[in-house]
Amino acid sequence: MKKYIIVALLFAAIAMGAGWLFRQSGITHTRHFQNLPWQLTLNERQHLSVFGLTLDESRLQDAVDHWGHFPEIGQFESGNGEQVIEAYFEKVRLGPLDVKAIARIAVSAEKMAEFNQRHINRTPGPSGDFKYELIESDIAQVLELPVTELTYIPKVKIDENFMKLRFGEPAERRELSEQRSLWLYPKKGLAVIIDAHGRDIFQYINPDKFTNLRQRLSTLE
Repeated sequence: MKKYIIVALLFAAIAMGAGWLFRQSGITHTRHFQNLPWQLTLNERQHLSVFGLTLDESRLQDAVDHWGHFPEIGQFESGNGEQVIEAYFEKVRLGPLDVKAIARIAVSAEKMAEFNQRHINRTPGPSGDFKYELIESDIAQVLELPVTELTYIPKVKIDENFMKLRFGEPAERRELSEQRSLWLYPKKGLAVIIDAHGRDIFQYINPDKFTNLRQRLSTLE
């Protein structure tokens, strides 16, 4: 019985520690954390800066340098033929947290057509999409292109009260299911999927492109 009490107390301490970390906004008595999901700024061009990057200005190489990890880069094609280039960071340390991150790259139609002529190893995905590998010289080109959208997936759960404290009330809230809700902050360039039983997902995009993100997220309903 004593063993079970100790284990229960240990888990309670861990949970309290995680909650304290977020309630303190990443600030302790001796240390101020950067690269937290609510630390958002808009520059004079109304471009969003978050996690040390400015969307549509910072290159993918800037993310690699700033975060200290090299991602898996792929070209993806959806069932309707839409193509995107994304860089997947399996594990990066942002502030006090280990997170997964996905950077979507701004690629012109002409450049995408060039990549189409050289990509290799078509792999089908679970939702009817396809992934292609890029050759080394094209990866080098992608590293010099700007990041246009970021997806941030923390391991720590975010509760609704904390969301309201840090981001305010959303401009729009949609219930995706009994377990998941979508919070939209178009003026901040932020959309958040809160999942009661899974990982929360933060998506960042420049405000002038938010309509496009909203349309893509509407397919989740």
